Amino acid sequence: MQRYFYIRDYAFDPTNTKIVRMMGYFTDPNHNNFFPTSGISREEAIEMIKSRNVLFLEDGCYRKIIIKLIKIDNQEYLRVDLHAHPMDYLG
Repeated sequence: MQRYFYIRDYAFDPTNTKIVRMMGYFTDPNHNNFFPTSGISREEAIEMIKSRNVLFLEDGCYRKIIIKLIKIDNQEYLRVDLHAHPMDYLG
């Protein structure tokens, strides 16, 4: 069963290239339920995506933006777009 995790905020490492922590909560596919807030690490986020769970955030018009994994030089990055840049990018 797919799980959905809504990302409310995130924190970068000192180099601003990788996210170290994401804060948010689990919800349903329509984002109607709000479970207690929790934080997940970058590694946990990558494992969740690989397990076919959905991590997402919303733009200013409440449209769901799905977080994807992009592999660049054998390193996985969390991205909201498909551009090949060696950094995490969620905003």
